[in-house]
Amino acid sequence: MRKYIDRIKYVHLKDYQKGEFLPLGEGHQDFEDMIKVLEDAHYDGWITIELDSYQDPKVGAEISRKYLSKNETLTSI
Repeated sequence: MRKYIDRIKYVHLKDYQKGEFLPLGEGHQDFEDMIKVLEDAHYDGWITIELDSYQDPKVGAEISRKYLSKNETLTSI
């Protein structure tokens, strides 16, 4: 992200681990670092969150929502 920050117009976040998409905070993505890069660059575009093929979509959405609520920096842009 740092290398190409001047090209980023839209951000789409997903979490991932061992070939599987997971709710935010359940995989290995470093969202806090990504958001810091965006904040430092004064990014003011859209950020969307997506979860693919989780066994219980409602539970997956609740897990992601809790993660976002606990990590206020992810919602401060």
